[in-house]
Amino acid sequence: MSYIDALSQPAPRWPGARSPEAEEETRPTEGFDAIPPEAAELPPEASQKIAEAAPPGQSGGEQPPGSNLGGGVVEEFLKWARMSPAEQVRAMYLEEQGMTEDTLKALPPEERQRIEFEIANRIEHEVRTSAESPAEQNIRVSINASYAQSMQRVEEGEQAMWGR
Repeated sequence: MSYIDALSQPAPRWPGARSPEAEEETRPTEGFDAIPPEAAELPPEASQKIAEAAPPGQSGGEQPPGSNLGGGVVEEFLKWARMSPAEQVRAMYLEEQGMTEDTLKALPPEERQRIEFEIANRIEHEVRTSAESPAEQNIRVSINASYAQSMQRVEEGEQAMWGR
């Protein structure tokens, strides 16, 4: 059978597959926009029943005071999602140190400069490591581990030599 003859043949069908005519019957004739908005809404009494049945902290129910569900979590996520990677690193550093931007501004200039330098180094490190492929990261980790082991052996040798 030639290529041209194969193209003129109907496509093979899997056993048990529906016919093309049956497929056409099940396809919607109109798009989703054809449904009037009123038909998609629940009647008010159904909405009220759902709200009453929902446990606290879930859709429709009251949230307990001090609960971090719902808006607080979403707001926290959006706050972090809107930050650039550098801003995220800065915020994480300050959070680790138990500081805020205001407490950082209140520090003496030398201390503030030292912290800003540490943040800049951390940002640079994050940029470098995020640009590496996983293989490059594995190599870097292996090299760092080998270096740490060799430095430990050197230190142990010095201690043995000096009798410490």
